[in-house]
Amino acid sequence: MVETIHLDGGSVLGSSRGGSVTSEIVDGIAEMDLDFLFVIGGNGSHAGALAIDNLCKERGVCCAVMGVPKARSYDSHRFPYDRVRVVNADP
Repeated sequence: MVETIHLDGGSVLGSSRGGSVTSEIVDGIAEMDLDFLFVIGGNGSHAGALAIDNLCKERGVCCAVMGVPKARSYDSHRFPYDRVRVVNADP
């Protein structure tokens, strides 16, 4: 699935500005047998990532959900690695 992913534009799972149904997202993760999910965004995206991770755990879906900030920190001129939160480091 990932050998030619760089040839496709957009997102493999899709993207939105909200309104997604968490259970449908977890269904997709399970159907695709994903090991990792990277969520790039701000506070709302990371709250969604936590909800996805919680439902994955509840359903027994083994997927590491990781939040990546969409913007650099204003108090630093480097990528804020110290602010990246790994939601599920040990599925």
